[in-house]
Amino acid sequence: MTQPSTPVDFDKNPPMPLDAYEQTVRGVNIGYGLTFQLTESFLRALGKPDLHILVVGVGGGAEVERFLPHNPGWKITGVDPSQQMLALALAKVDRHKLADRVTFLQGTIEQLESEARFDAATCLYVLHFLPDDAKLSLLRSIKNHLQPGAPLYLISGVRPDAAEIDMANPTLNADFQGAWQQYGESMGMPAERMASTVAGLTEQMSRPQTATAARVQELVHEAGFTYATPFCTILGSMYCWVVR
Repeated sequence: MTQPSTPVDFDKNPPMPLDAYEQTVRGVNIGYGLTFQLTESFLRALGKPDLHILVVGVGGGAEVERFLPHNPGWKITGVDPSQQMLALALAKVDRHKLADRVTFLQGTIEQLESEARFDAATCLYVLHFLPDDAKLSLLRSIKNHLQPGAPLYLISGVRPDAAEIDMANPTLNADFQGAWQQYGESMGMPAERMASTVAGLTEQMSRPQTATAARVQELVHEAGFTYATPFCTILGSMYCWVVR
């Protein structure tokens, strides 16, 4: 849920076993299903039956599985640097028979054709894996590949702002960590693995290099977007924005 000091390589050093990826992302990220449902709702509200979506970080294929089956005119171009994660996404394409509506690119968004433009973009649970300079570069690239005025739906882990949540307060800290632990267990995460995950991510969240929500919004503006409005926040450490 938070930003490590160096980018994560899902092929050379995956942060979790890939056969446990689906369970882990749902168990660790509270409200994972809800945030995808809300994102799809925003996309549907655009009222464009032939919507072409740029999905940044498509590995795993959650957007493919959630957005396309019930929206038959939509298409996805998905970008991800990880071959192994794209294999998971391709399995979902095959399962739902969506090959004619999905294009995958293994690499970075900079490798897209320069003239490629999209009706909307998503960057869900990706940005926090990158240091700030890479965040800004990615956001600029997304902006350059959107139709004028088209939206970006952005979900990222952040470092809680001390002014909003006093995580130095032992009692409050225990409240949040305890709730997080219980959620993971309710989603099928083994108790010991969840406890280790919560401890590791909590430590990462305390590091100065982890961006706050305010810093992410600054980067959005630096990338050339006009505004970033939150539509959901979870435990003070996961933010969802509509960006235009």
